[in-house]
Amino acid sequence: MSTVYIYALIDPDTDEVRYVGKTENLRKRLTEHCNITKVKTAKDKWVASLIMQGKRPKMTVLKECTPDTWQESEKRLIAHYRSVSPLVVNTSDGGFGNKQSLYPSKLSIIAITDEMRQRIKDLQKVQKLLSEADIVRAALDQYLPGKKEGSE
Repeated sequence: MSTVYIYALIDPDTDEVRYVGKTENLRKRLTEHCNITKVKTAKDKWVASLIMQGKRPKMTVLKECTPDTWQESEKRLIAHYRSVSPLVVNTSDGGFGNKQSLYPSKLSIIAITDEMRQRIKDLQKVQKLLSEADIVRAALDQYLPGKKEGSE
């Protein structure tokens, strides 16, 4: 019988639980959380903000369950962490496999998505310019005679 893990995503700066979820493959699930293509939820917004800072959430196992018992454990753990921290970003009470959200309207998050998308585009432009500058610098160093910086 396979194991179902109830896990927490933890803020790497504050060590606070920010999200509680379930998975059968911890490594794959963490990778999925970090490979955000669309920012749809508060969890996505939080993870995207970490990624933009060059960070990733930490993941820890809260409980190991069977496929028959994970729903109640996930619900109980989400309720517990919500009761101790307003920073928990789960949009459902758990036990549904992310099928039922408490917050069906995501209009405020969509506006942030556009802003983040523009910031990513700007960063990609800067990265491309820096890459092109390195190529030009290397070509100049190779084909132009003369002093190189730092040589006498």
